[in-house]
Amino acid sequence: RGATPAPPAGAQPRASAMRISVSALSGHDVVSLDADGAWTKRELCARIPMLAGLPLAALHLVMGGEELAGGKTLADVGAQCGSHFSVVLEAGGGQELLTASADHTAKIWSARSGECLRTLEGHRARVFSAQFSPDGARVVTASADHTTKVWCAETGECLFTLEGADVGFWAMFSSDGRQVATTSGEGVARFWSTSDGNCINRSGRRCHSVSFMTLSPDWQLVFTGFEDGTAMLWSLAAGDCHWRTEDHRAGIRFAAFSLDGQHVLTASDDSTARTWRAGSGECLNTLIGHDATVFCAQISPDGGQVVTGSGDRTARLWHAASGECLRRLAGHTSAVTSAEFSPKGDQVITASGDRTARLWDARSGECLLTLEGHEGAIFSAVFLPPPRRGLGRAEEPL
Repeated sequence: RGATPAPPAGAQPRASAMRISVSALSGHDVVSLDADGAWTKRELCARIPMLAGLPLAALHLVMGGEELAGGKTLADVGAQCGSHFSVVLEAGGGQELLTASADHTAKIWSARSGECLRTLEGHRARVFSAQFSPDGARVVTASADHTTKVWCAETGECLFTLEGADVGFWAMFSSDGRQVATTSGEGVARFWSTSDGNCINRSGRRCHSVSFMTLSPDWQLVFTGFEDGTAMLWSLAAGDCHWRTEDHRAGIRFAAFSLDGQHVLTASDDSTARTWRAGSGECLNTLIGHDATVFCAQISPDGGQVVTGSGDRTARLWHAASGECLRRLAGHTSAVTSAEFSPKGDQVITASGDRTARLWDARSGECLLTLEGHEGAIFSAVFLPPPRRGLGRAEEPL
């Protein structure tokens, strides 16, 4: 037989198959499997049942002194047949932060160091919102350029772009991460597949002067706020209005459901936030104390506290049941446009028109970290979601 022809000059050799093992730091085997040298962290984790569904950003796969991360392949880190990887899982989620800005970008940051890890570039106008998928593997951004983009959180690559005249106001992932919902300033919601970017369905009541629109956690209910302070809650499937209120005296800037879907929180130009019972529309509390528009409001994971952000350049923490102001978070030099609790509720992230985001201790009110790097106002700041099931804490041997 003749000799095997040599590969063309400059050609990359094909990564070979190999048998590797992956275990926790304690030595407990997670899995042994046949792998391809061309696999990245995403492809390897997707084939390990114990790791599938965990936030990629919170998973660290280490072999010796090399980590499988940042688009590197198994071959890149020197893996071969018999190689062994150890798994470290950062505890509790929240180890990375995500911001959206008027500078047309979104950024992913380390919540420990404040370092910018990745910049998501591609929008042609302000980015209003950004959110991680439930597994932390993807990011969705909504922009004034009338597009919503879905990105790979690990590499920053844009996976696909959703376009339309009524797209780009706000976007969120479904609880299983298989769909993205986008809303418009005209009361229309679209639903898209995250596997191919195709529009699956469209729903809503087209109307004028919609100032904010959001969905309940189970996507069964839609909350719509209007410029005149009117609010409505209606069924997504049937289109029936469950309740309507005109209690706010000015436009509604933001609304959010509690994690269990039982309550709705609204933020308004009338300098107040209100808590409503989702089932009946009963107003449970009015939070009074800010001196300007309240741009954002969120209920803590345990339902015990509320955080608000305002044009008076402060955020405030409130007792959810009594409405008492517990502490005032001061330090921003422009309006606080976004405020959110960490998955454990012990920290708060705020975003501001001063081009910074700040991380705060929710118990003491101390500013722990300031994120600087955006060239425009920041409209949104969120935490990496917690793992839905875990292997243990990164600070301890697994």
